[in-house]
Amino acid sequence: MSSVKLTADSGGGTVALTAPSSTTSNAAVELTLPVDDGTSGQALTTNGSGALSWVDSPDDYEEGTWTPAVNVGSATFTAALNNYTKIGRMVFLNFYGTNFSDTSTSTVISITNLPFAPAQKNYGVAAAIEVGGLNSGGGSLSSLVGNNGSNIEFIVTNNDYSQTQLQFANFDGGTNGFFASISYITAS
Repeated sequence: MSSVKLTADSGGGTVALTAPSSTTSNAAVELTLPVDDGTSGQALTTNGSGALSWVDSPDDYEEGTWTPAVNVGSATFTAALNNYTKIGRMVFLNFYGTNFSDTSTSTVISITNLPFAPAQKNYGVAAAIEVGGLNSGGGSLSSLVGNNGSNIEFIVTNNDYSQTQLQFANFDGGTNGFFASISYITAS
């Protein structure tokens, strides 16, 4: 590997760079450095054309899978679709649950076992898609995270703008379930 020591055009100071053993397709790569050395915690980013600049990098980034559970009875959760991304204190998670065993009680549906405890009660949009057997009154679903601890409940906003909590009785029986994407703020 070879190194290059650069001297600033005006003023003083130097920057040393060390090249990799080879580049993709042995291409000639030219990078333009920013005018300063950034601040603590920043990282260099490229615009894809060789211009570099400083950006704040998240102090916490994590991707993974989680194992959701339901508060009453049982359900089947598809492991490949139960995933999350955590950036700082923001958590984005997905789950796909089917075959809920309780389809008749007025108990509020609660998805438990969240990968990170919520900071507080959070309202958010739940992008939920009806898979089958879910009668939500034709309205839209939103989520309520952390209403009773580390859980997710769903609020149905009906066409007349009234709101109710999604209950197991909203399932029509048979094959039932839904997919949801939810975001919330975690305590740490």
